Amino acid sequence: MALEEGKRARLKQPTVEGIVVDVQYNKKERCLEHCLEWTTDVNNDGIVETHRRWFLENELEEVM
Repeated sequence: MALEEGKRARLKQPTVEGIVVDVQYNKKERCLEHCLEWTTDVNNDGIVETHRRWFLENELEEVM
């Protein structure tokens, strides 16, 4: 479906939610950064992939 001029739109972004598996101090940014691990089923075929990535502390929020 094509977007029409004047219509509101939103950028599609995946939600990354997982477990903090490591923490370290980032000297360049002068703050903590956290290694987050999460899993995804990319093709909805039941094959789950595990991902890890470092995020600055101010990029994350705790999930209750």
